[in-house]
Amino acid sequence: MKVWLAALFAVLVNAGVQASTAQAQSNAFRDARRLAELLNEGDGDGAVGIIHPNALAAMGGSQAVAAVLIAGSQLAKGKGVAIEVTVPSPPERIERVGRRLFALVKTRTWMTSAAGNANLDGFWLGVSEDAGAHWTFVVFQDAVNAQDDARKLFPDGTGALAFPAGSG
Repeated sequence: MKVWLAALFAVLVNAGVQASTAQAQSNAFRDARRLAELLNEGDGDGAVGIIHPNALAAMGGSQAVAAVLIAGSQLAKGKGVAIEVTVPSPPERIERVGRRLFALVKTRTWMTSAAGNANLDGFWLGVSEDAGAHWTFVVFQDAVNAQDDARKLFPDGTGALAFPAGSG
């Protein structure tokens, strides 16, 4: 009887962890898609609300980042370049380090102009400070150094996340 109860308890705990992980993945997907929408709209002021504070600080603060996002969007439009960022799927894995959750969220950026088209696959580092209910993101300026940059922003690490090859 004790073995059966212990096994049942283990199954219930595991089911709860899987359910909370699935909800965290869904929430990360929701918040990443919202960031993509704000970037597509050129809403730098809104976008900085979904960019992690550590990343904002490293890039000169929220006002500086918002100004760059707004100016970049306007410049692209002025040159006839359409940019659309999409988030094709929820993160595959969630890692916990202390009180934080981390996830890599795949992104795709479509750029179209009279000169041609380009599709760029990338990723953002998702960070949740509230057990996965809400997520903010690190949008790396240089994906080649993303893993090193993440270590600087989060000295305690990002768990066992496997950053894409060539990202540090």
